[in-house]
Amino acid sequence: MEYAEEGDLLSLLKKVGSFSELVARTYFQQLISALEYIHEKGYNHRDVKIENLLLDKDFCIKLADFGCAVKVNPEKSVVKALGSKKYYAPEMHETTYYAKDRADLFAAAVVLFTIVVGHQPFEKATKEDKFYSLIMKNDYLQFWYLHEKMAMERTGSQTLCDWSKGFKSLIMRMFSYTPGKRPTIEQIKKDKWFKGEVFTREEVKKNISKLLKAKGKVASSEYIASEYESLPVSAMKRQSTLPIKADRALPIDIERAKSIWNSKCPISMQISGIF
Repeated sequence: MEYAEEGDLLSLLKKVGSFSELVARTYFQQLISALEYIHEKGYNHRDVKIENLLLDKDFCIKLADFGCAVKVNPEKSVVKALGSKKYYAPEMHETTYYAKDRADLFAAAVVLFTIVVGHQPFEKATKEDKFYSLIMKNDYLQFWYLHEKMAMERTGSQTLCDWSKGFKSLIMRMFSYTPGKRPTIEQIKKDKWFKGEVFTREEVKKNISKLLKAKGKVASSEYIASEYESLPVSAMKRQSTLPIKADRALPIDIERAKSIWNSKCPISMQISGIF
């Protein structure tokens, strides 16, 4: 058994707030590599989540907790949904018939979104969820608009919430309601954003160590580093007081956005309570 000297990714995330896309891509590649390996061995993890990603001495991740893992049986299609519901693929909420490998990848997308944005994408991937319902309606602009507002209110910076088009595109594909429309591991590995620059093992240790040693929890051009209390959206500033780029504001259905934004956001989606 290997010793996770630096704890887990959840603990690190709580200390630093969220990661730059460079750091997140590095961790996401490590996660996809781990999933590819166990899938090739004929197993599915079924409980991929941030707290199950342990950190070695170099702050690189190790996928842990195989208590829900199952060996793939092509002749058995009815499988009880296990794991954490916040990471469930939509079909896991609706039926016992689901592709376990696609479910692992859906959960991996939740991990990626959370470590970049700083809060979870939705409470549950169902049509009743106000955020996931936007994905089901292909209303991606509104989905990102609302999450950008939440992140901007938390960090106080629009620049740090200016996520790349490549990141958003991959996330939306992986969050697709239809399992067959979600990318496979091979397709993910060919994605332009996924193939972007990453840190070496040595660079991961150097950068994370430097961040943790910094006085206080300061934000920089590479990291957002703050922890916030769990607050309902209604307790935050009204969206009209927040700065926004004109080219992003014009296409938005403002009244609809206000209706969603001013409603109470589930406490579980806030940075201090999402886990």
